[in-house]
Formats: sequence, C-alpha cells, structure tokens
Amino acid sequence: MRMLITVRMDTETAGRAERQGRLVSVIREQLEKFKPEMAYFTTDYGDRTGFIVMDVKEANELIAVAAPVFAGLGAKISMRPVTTAEDLPEGGGTSEDAGKRRGA
Repeated sequence: MRMLITVRMDTETAGRAERQGRLVSVIREQLEKFKPEMAYFTTDYGDRTGFIVMDVKEANELIAVAAPVFAGLGAKISMRPVTTAEDLPEGGGTSEDAGKRRGA
C-alpha cells in the first residue's frame, strides 16, 4: 500500500541536530534504508517537515519507519494511504458512483 508519511520535526530538537551536523545524516540514513518513491522537505506551520511517499507491504514496516525519526528528531509523524492519478480508474468508478454508494 502506498503511504504518505508526513514528518513534522520538533523545532528545538531538529535545530540541535542541525547544529551538531546530524540532521541531514539522520534523514539520509532513513531515506537510504526505506527507499521511498519520493521525498520533499519544506516548512509547514513553522516546523521543518518532510513529505515522503513509499510503498508499505506490511503494517510492521510503519513502526520501523517511525521509530528512528521519533527518537532522532523528536518528530510527529502521520501516515495515510494515498493513490496516484493513474491508479484512480482501478478503484471501481467515479466520485459520483462513490456518492451513490454512500447514499448521497
């Protein structure tokens, strides 16, 4: 299952890691380990934030992804399933069909 993982790093912890020269190495280490489909880094609500998309085959992989980031950067992580535009037709119909199934 393709997952969007949002990593919102604690400002103080990430700042300290950057000053110690560890921030980039912690991030690169995780990216090399999990080989995501894509990874973008920016700020969101004033926090250093990463948006990472990767394919997760087993639920326990989510723990392996989250644990090092929590420990290393004091990050809050959210994960949610996502799909590509190319995958949408395979989902079983249009949004109008989905509304009918929900009774809308």
